[in-house]
Amino acid sequence: MCPRPSPRMLLALAVLAASPAWTQDEPTPLPGFELERLDPNPGLGSLLVGSGETLPIGGLRLMLLGNYQHQPLRLLDEEQQLEIVKNRVVGVLSGSYGVFSWLEVGAQLPVVLWQRGEDPRIGGFTTLAPQGLGTPQVHARLGLLSQRAQQPVDLSMDLVLGIPVGSADALSRDPGLRFLSRVVLGGRMGQVRPSLEAGVLLHPSVPLGASVGAKEIAGPEIRVGLGLSTVTAPLRGELSARASLPSTSPQASVEVMGGLRYQIRPGMELFGMGGPGFGLFPGTPLFRVVAGLTYTMEPPPRLVFIDEIPARQLQLQEAVRQAMRQAEEDARGPRPVSVWELNALSLEDPDKMMPDPRPLEGSTGSSGPPEPYEGEARPFQPSSPERLVLRGTVLFEQGSAKLPDSLPLLDQMAQILQELPESATVLIEGHSDAEGSVAYRRALSMLRAKAVRKYLIYRGVAAKRLQLRGFGADWPASTNTTEEGRRLNRRAELLILTAPPPGATAMPVP
Repeated sequence: MCPRPSPRMLLALAVLAASPAWTQDEPTPLPGFELERLDPNPGLGSLLVGSGETLPIGGLRLMLLGNYQHQPLRLLDEEQQLEIVKNRVVGVLSGSYGVFSWLEVGAQLPVVLWQRGEDPRIGGFTTLAPQGLGTPQVHARLGLLSQRAQQPVDLSMDLVLGIPVGSADALSRDPGLRFLSRVVLGGRMGQVRPSLEAGVLLHPSVPLGASVGAKEIAGPEIRVGLGLSTVTAPLRGELSARASLPSTSPQASVEVMGGLRYQIRPGMELFGMGGPGFGLFPGTPLFRVVAGLTYTMEPPPRLVFIDEIPARQLQLQEAVRQAMRQAEEDARGPRPVSVWELNALSLEDPDKMMPDPRPLEGSTGSSGPPEPYEGEARPFQPSSPERLVLRGTVLFEQGSAKLPDSLPLLDQMAQILQELPESATVLIEGHSDAEGSVAYRRALSMLRAKAVRKYLIYRGVAAKRLQLRGFGADWPASTNTTEEGRRLNRRAELLILTAPPPGATAMPVP
């Protein structure tokens, strides 16, 4: 007969059975840090590298981006490779706004939508969260130089602050603040826009161990980027490369991406890019695929609506001043005329360099006798049967017939014309300030009108619907005695009419 076990013996057996569980090591959680290394450009420029430009005052840019990464986190030892994060999908929503001509501000919100990999408990780590909030960022872009202001290059400085409110369990948050400072240099060269950036990223130290290719993720981290994009719409190509040099690892992290952007409508683009990554530093995938949508809104040039009484008063005042100036010039007698002025009215290319409007050496005046128009030429004022749909103004630089880089007004007009019957037309009236001779001003005003016509034809408007006239400086919108007044006079007036105006003729397509 077996002896009955005592309570003390049962307690000892329970302790022996439970002892292996007590001695087994618990899985170690991976330290929380921001794994994402893609830093999309929230403003103008390519996806990875800015262009040095800032948005104009009131300009808005929104971007919705999704990116897939393959093997962004791999643990290595002498025997095996553990793919802690094998596949990862991150979505990013960002926006930027032009506060001043030299200041752009914005924010960016990333979200880890999905990630998975091998069981991290094999390496002694706890399981990662499949989703989580990323590190939100706020940024300011300071414009230092701008080609829009006739300076040689675009130059800006970016200041970016990352706020540690993301999910550490999803590897999308650093223990403290992140700070990025970089300088971006770019400019347009023909049909391409190259750019270069360099900066420093500072973020808290996170010990990881030698098995992940670095002892820790820490600051400072030097970042360098190169970008090259085409500027011809609606389809644009883009190639970017960015390298990171961590202070705690001898290996650089490099990503190269190329792709296309397609303008589906004015201000809205679809993009798709992809490329490989090089380096074992955490966050560098073997390859990455990016796709998304951008929306850019820039305020159009000022819209000018007809106010007949003030307009006629201003035109009468300027006509009297013009007559007085002309009488003074006639009293001085003739002056030498350059060969260019004799042939100026035949120029077709608005991108050609305009001549020096100053008088020739030895001449006594700044302009010669005016060349009369055929008939009585004056800016068109629609009558009641010719309903005005829209009227707008495009401004030009001094001595130039080159259109600005952004033309939302002309894009809007092209879209409106698609919805109007074929009888609707656009009257384009070119004007200039009072600089240079009469022939120079008239030729320049016609070149400005032709530049607008060329762009509208490119946007799909039939040439037969476009009618041109050039008035030189005869009908100014403001005074020519101040710089601001001269700036407003260097313009092309556009009128969308439901019926063709009399006396104006369409220009043939060159």
